[in-house]
Amino acid sequence: GLPKNRSHKQWFTFPSLCRMVERCGMRVIYRLGQSRSRRLFRREQQLFNARRIRRRLSDETVMHSEEMIRWLSYVAAYPSVEDVDGSYSIIIVAQKQGSD
Repeated sequence: GLPKNRSHKQWFTFPSLCRMVERCGMRVIYRLGQSRSRRLFRREQQLFNARRIRRRLSDETVMHSEEMIRWLSYVAAYPSVEDVDGSYSIIIVAQKQGSD
């Protein structure tokens, strides 16, 4: 399930990312992910490839307004704690140890 972007040099799982953050003297407070947008993109790609839709959302002019981009970002990609491990990105909120 990993992306095929060859420019990525390192893949992290949540445990490996946590270890790296902790080695830097930080402690993980909580984690978030952005799994919904990945699902939407994959579904749109499947429908487009199967020729069930003729255009992608990004092809629609109305989708390029500032208001629509903000709305879509909030609805589809707003970080949440749901399905973090299935997310295309993991966001870790950490705090430097000893600074409460």
